[in-house]
Parts: sequence; C-alpha cells; structure tokens
Amino acid sequence: MSSNNSDEVVLGLLEKAVSRAEQSLVETQSFRPFAMTLDDESAVTMIQNDIEDTHQSYTAIGERLERDADSIDVLVMAVDTIMP
Repeated sequence: MSSNNSDEVVLGLLEKAVSRAEQSLVETQSFRPFAMTLDDESAVTMIQNDIEDTHQSYTAIGERLERDADSIDVLVMAVDTIMP
C-alpha cells in the first residue's frame, strides 16, 4: 500500500469516527467513548460499551484493544475527557 493510499485509509477511518461521535451527540445529547479499529485485512471494528462509570468504560475498551492488539493496524479513539 502506498503512503498516499495509506493516508487516505487512515483519514477515512478518522472521518467515520467523527461522524459517529456527531451522530451520537445529536441523537442522545450525550457522548460515550468508543474506539474504531482497522485490522490488517481492512475490516473496521467499533468498540464501545454501555458502562456508565467513565473510568470503567475506558478500562473495558482498553482491555478489548489489548486482546486484539496483534491484528489492529489503525486505531482511532474518541474520548470525552483526558484518558484516565
């Protein structure tokens, strides 16, 4: 994959994440942290949860990312605060 093509793929994932965050804010008037990953086979995965406690929510997302780390090529994480 060329550098320009790779940049376009990363930018596309970032745009999807921003769109998802905007949609969430419009629909629910609140924001829940989430991550989007692109694996080495170009599959996009959304990682989110309904855990109310912010620290626990980030911890759960982090644990999932650690489990899948070997296959993650690109990661975008949308947060509403400074990471704990």
